[in-house]
Order: sequence, then structure tokens, then C-alpha cells
Amino acid sequence: MPPTRILVVEDESVIAMDVRTRLIRLGYVVPAVAASGVAALQKAAELAPDAVLMDIVLKGDMDGVQAAEQITERFGIPVIYLTAHSDDNTLQRARITEPFGYILKPFEDRELHTTIEMALYRHRMEKQLRASEARFRSLIERSNDVIAIMDADRVIRYCSPSTTQVLGYLPGDMVGKSLFEFLMPEKAPMTLETIRQILQQPEVAIPIEWPVRHRDSSWRTMLGHVTNLLDDPAILGIVINCHDVTERHRAQEALQQHNRDLNWLNQLGPTLTATLDPRQVAERLMQALVESIGAQGGSLWLVDRSGTGDLICQVAYPDPPGSIVNLHLKAGEGVVGWVAQSGQSTIVSKVSADRRFSSAVDARTGFHTASVLAVPLRVQDQVIGVLEAINKQQGEFDAHDQTLLEMLSTSATIAIENARLVQALRQHAAELQARNEELDAFAHTAAHDLKSPVSLIVGFAEVLESDADLFSEEQQKVLRSMAKSGRKMNNIIEEMLLLAGVRQQQVELQPLDMRSILAEAHKRLVDMTTQYQAEIILERLTEWPVALGHAPWVEEVWVNYLSNAIKYGGQPPRIELGAWEQPDAFVHFWVHDNGPGLSEEEQTRLFTPFTRLDQVRAKGHGLGLSIVRRIVEKLGGQVGVESQVGQGSTFYFNLPSITHSSHLPSA
Repeated sequence: MPPTRILVVEDESVIAMDVRTRLIRLGYVVPAVAASGVAALQKAAELAPDAVLMDIVLKGDMDGVQAAEQITERFGIPVIYLTAHSDDNTLQRARITEPFGYILKPFEDRELHTTIEMALYRHRMEKQLRASEARFRSLIERSNDVIAIMDADRVIRYCSPSTTQVLGYLPGDMVGKSLFEFLMPEKAPMTLETIRQILQQPEVAIPIEWPVRHRDSSWRTMLGHVTNLLDDPAILGIVINCHDVTERHRAQEALQQHNRDLNWLNQLGPTLTATLDPRQVAERLMQALVESIGAQGGSLWLVDRSGTGDLICQVAYPDPPGSIVNLHLKAGEGVVGWVAQSGQSTIVSKVSADRRFSSAVDARTGFHTASVLAVPLRVQDQVIGVLEAINKQQGEFDAHDQTLLEMLSTSATIAIENARLVQALRQHAAELQARNEELDAFAHTAAHDLKSPVSLIVGFAEVLESDADLFSEEQQKVLRSMAKSGRKMNNIIEEMLLLAGVRQQQVELQPLDMRSILAEAHKRLVDMTTQYQAEIILERLTEWPVALGHAPWVEEVWVNYLSNAIKYGGQPPRIELGAWEQPDAFVHFWVHDNGPGLSEEEQTRLFTPFTRLDQVRAKGHGLGLSIVRRIVEKLGGQVGVESQVGQGSTFYFNLPSITHSSHLPSA
């Protein structure tokens, strides 16, 4: 650490040399001795000593007191007076300059050393204090926090410069005024209670959240703490340290509101989709709209599907005496028309000043529309309608109302489209049912009317064919062809009657005697079996499980499966029949042939009307397998085929098992 340098200011040379010698003996460095006030100023500026020993009485125009005042002010160097004068006048003048020490001549070395060290220590402490104060002042002035001090009477005594940035006031605008002039009146009782707690708990930081009036008359939420430092000599007040959290509160409130909106929409969704009636959906939607936004009324408009672009009012809530339901607005007419055309939401705070507003609705209902909020209903990029809220009951429609209504419009669109789709499906199903009934009636009538004439034709052909001697060979061939075609036509008629009967007739399921049913089916196929030399193998018929069904219909299933196996089997056909009970309470019946098999594409086209097993090799009307499917499904079962090319085909049908049925169902 470098030695302390002391400038000596003394106009008596002998005394000056004595003082210099003493200082050197005490370990100090004396860089110079000045004999006048002017010289002292020059040496202080030039040498920047650590301290100055100043004689008060100096020759010349500037005495020691004047010189000390300037040295302290200009250079901040501590000055210690060294003089033989101790009169009150001299001491008073010296005291004004706030010297760091005062030594009366004559003095001892110990006194000199102690005074110098105390002066240097005090100077260092004051320098550190000034630096600390400067840092503190800089922090206070640059801080975004508002720091204020008030007395026990709640009068503000200090405000930090940040007050201007945060609250708009100059510090002087608040100093000297009561704290309550800047607080929200409704919060006064709570604030008084907080201050009471503060006064009872010295040096304890108590959290606060106060709404404080900004200079622009808005309210800012200030969050921080208050500490009672009335007993601290350096403060003597109640310190308030707070910062502005208004925007954070707004963001939190916005987030909470958004969460409430989402929760409301989540609860509303099931309410809207709980019904598939379009009018009920619209009514529930309107009630939710009015209640959520706080509107006086609302309406739902949908775009006319005929292509005109007109809007048709579906529902109004509450519906005014002069109802606007089914009222038409031309494309682009009114605020809702503009929204439908532009696809944009809009808020009209004063309809009388907006040229888009149409008074036609008010004229019809006697209702007075003052303000409107309208949003489009979209399905992908197409506007299908408009949601409209009318007359905000408190305040005006705002961005939050618009956002909420737009969110509602999404749920509304889904519910409306679902209701429309279901309504269209129901209408289509009803129309299809009516057409099916008409078709069944026609098929039954046509088949019934054709049956007698065709039977007569076949009968006459067979009679003529029996008198072969009367006709030439060519004529006999024609008669045989006529009889064969007639019988085929008769089969078609029988199948048409059966197909219509299966759709309309209700039968009670009974246990099936499959041996008798197969015997009847075999009788009907005796001629075909003989013609094709077919071999039919029944695999353990007596052990077949009993199924439920309707015997005449099941006979038709066997006839169709067996006739197909005979016609499209191998040469000669070898046909196996079998059955077993499945774990799913059904009996599985199957017919396996030794034919060429079916590709996967061919299998997918089976069991549909007018599709034959082999469209190329065989000719037929193609109703057989579709009848099989209709019969089995009517009886509560399933049909199917398993086949691989070159390995034959297995056609099967499943019927309910009697062993797993507690009662006999009807079909």
C-alpha cells in the first residue's frame, strides 16, 4: 500500500519545516509545502495529495479557511486545520467548511498522527457512502419499480423517478398528498386494515396488491410489499415498493376467460348434438348464444340450397310477435347478407349509421335493432349460413364476443350439418322403403299374372310334344325348346314370388328337420342329378346339430346350392354336404363341389342379384344366390363361399342353433 501523501500549507517556514519533519517521522510523505492559499490550490491541483494540513492564518488575499473551502469543493481532498487560533469567530468560520480535523498549536506527534488517521478514515467512509448512495440513486432512478415513502399519517413524503414511467405522475405531483387520493375508493377499508397491520409490525414486509389511479384516470394493479421503517433514523417512514402487473393480470383474466369459454363450448357440444332435429338444434343454439353473450336476441339464417343465394331465417330467439321464421332476405341484403357474401364476421355498434343494415326485419316484427354481431357458418370454404346476436344488454359487442360467437359457430355448423344429413338420410330411407314396397308389389303382381299364361303355354307345348307323329323333326325340336323355355320362365316366376315373399313375410323360427328338407330338395333335383350323373355325399347326416329356421325357405337354399354345384361342378360332379355346431351359437352348413373353383374377384360378386357363378360358360337369370342371401339373413344367419382356383368351392350358410336359444325368435 503506497504511503499517505500530505500537503502542508504554512506561511511560517520554521514551523513548516518542523511539521514536515514530524510527518516524515510518522511515516507520511510530504510532496510539497505551500506558504499561501493560492499556492495551496495550485499544489493540490498538481499533486492530488491524500490530505492537506492547513494553517488558518495565511499571508495574502486568501486565508486558510478560504483555501480549504475551495480545495474541498474542487478536489474533494480532506482538510485538517493546524493553527494557534482558537477564538469563537475563527472556529465558526472553520466549522462552516466542514473540516476533517482541527489541531491547536502546540501539539504532540501522537495528536497529529491520530487526527490525520481519523480524518483519512472518515474521508474514506464518506467516499464509500457517496458511492453507495450514487449506486442506490442510480438503481432507484432506473428501476421499473415504484418506491415511495409515507409517514404514519399516510402522507407521501418521497416518490422515485420511476413513478413517472409507471403511473404518469411527476414525483412532485404525489409528494405531500395522501395515499388514498390515488387508491380506488372501494378498496379503502382493505387498505386501512393493511396499514394498521403495518404499523403494528415494524420492519416486517407485508405483501400488497393495490389498484392505483394512473394520471390518465385508468387503474393500474400494483403488486409489491410495504415495510414499516418509522423507527429507522435513516428512513423515518413507511416504505412502499411495488411494480405494475396490470398487463399480467389482463393476460391471466383473458386466459381464464378463454378456459371458461372452452369449458362452456365443451358442455354445449353434447347439448347441440343430443338431438338430430334441425329445428331443435337451432333453438338450443340460439338460447346458448343469447345467454353467453348477453344479447337481447339472436337469429340463425341459412343459405337457400336452391342456388339463389337468399338467406332464410330458421329460428329467432326469443321469437318476436311478428315472427321472422322462414323470412327470406335476398343475397347481400342486410348485415347477415353481407356476412354471407363476404364470409367475414362483423360488429355494427350503431346500425342506423351503417348502410349495410336493412330495416325490413324490424318493420315486420316491430323490434328495434340498435347493434348487431354476426359471424358466418362455414363448411370447409363454403358459407352455409349466419349467426346473428342483436343488442348487447350491457355495454357494446366487443372482440371477445366475436371470438366466442365464432367458436360457437364451429360447433353450430357441425350440429346443423349432422341434423341435415340425418334428415336427408331419413327421407332417403323412407323414399327407398316406399320404392322397395312398390317394386315388391309390382314383382309379385307381375309374377302372379304371368304364372297362369306361362303354365298354359308349357302345358300345350308338352301335349303337342307327346303327339310326335303329327310333326316333323324340326317342329318337334321347336316344341321341346318352347317347353324348356316355358319351364325356365316358370322357375323365374317362382323365384320372383319367393324373393318378394321373403321380404314381406314374417315367420316364426322352428327347429329344422334337415333330413326331410334335404329329401324334398333332392326330389326336385332328380332329373338334373340324373342328367349330370352327379354324386351327392351326405356326411353323417344323422349327427347334424339342429338349427332354427323356416323349412320351406331353407329348402330353397339347399336347392340353389345343390343345383349350382351340379351345374358348375366337375365332370361328373361330386358333391359333399356337411354340418357342425360353431362356438358362436350357430350351425354351419356347407356344400363342397369338385368344380374349377373361383377367383377372389369372382367371389366378391356372388350373392348379388343377376350375378351367376360363371357368366361365360352358363346362361341363367342370376336370382338364385341373391335369394339364398335374402333368406338366410332374414332367418338371422350369414352366407359365404370359400374357394381356390382348381380346388373346387365350398358354399355355406349359418343358422341359429337350438341348443343356445332360450326361446324361438321370429324372422
